[in-house]
Amino acid sequence: SRIHVKKGLEHLVAAAAELHARGESVRVAIAGTGDLDYVERLKEQVASCGMEEVVHFIGFVSGTRKVSLYQASDLFVLPTHQENWGFVLLESLACQTGLVTTKSVDIWPELEASGGAVIVERSAKSLADAIQPLLAKPSRLETMGKRGREWVLEEQDADRVAELYVQLYSD
Repeated sequence: SRIHVKKGLEHLVAAAAELHARGESVRVAIAGTGDLDYVERLKEQVASCGMEEVVHFIGFVSGTRKVSLYQASDLFVLPTHQENWGFVLLESLACQTGLVTTKSVDIWPELEASGGAVIVERSAKSLADAIQPLLAKPSRLETMGKRGREWVLEEQDADRVAELYVQLYSD
């Protein structure tokens, strides 16, 4: 995804610092390119929190590298201010990686109902409070990943979506 102020990544950085302060071992990879001023502010935030060894800016990723990154991650976290759809969220679930995001994603009810996502308020504390128990219970992460992938493959299947559009226009 692109790095943009609407993604709310400052909350993710602060949540990582909060988790680190709680004694949790976390690593955060922020992928993408974007608004240089915002990226610089995020890097300054990381430095001011002393999190340079924890939070890594890895740049733009695509293709098999992107899929590998999802698959290697315990969670995908997007504390966004606004997403109408959020393809990265569906990509994460398709790769069997559970996610934590906010009600600022228009499809948050569907994501939550899928069993593959936890929906939180957009704050560092809410993120940390949601992430910590997930990291402590790998079996829950595994279940979330499986449920999220099943949901994407069933509900977002191209033929199924096309049928729904035909029905919508017919109605």
